Amino acid sequence: MQVTASGALTSTYGKIKVVETYTFTFWNVGAYSTMHAKARLKVSFSKLFDSHVIEGTFSGGQMVLSAF
Repeated sequence: MQVTASGALTSTYGKIKVVETYTFTFWNVGAYSTMHAKARLKVSFSKLFDSHVIEGTFSGGQMVLSAF
């Protein structure tokens, strides 16, 4: 099963309000299935900047480890 977790943080710098949005997507089986070991973190900063995507791995199992 593919899982997505997301959250947001709002900061104000003077008169500028910046909303940071984080979306973490991974497969719950992780490295137990090589086809599903990839993890993805997408970070967006309001509409001021382009989104950034970081890809890495997700271990799965009880001792979860993500590496980017």
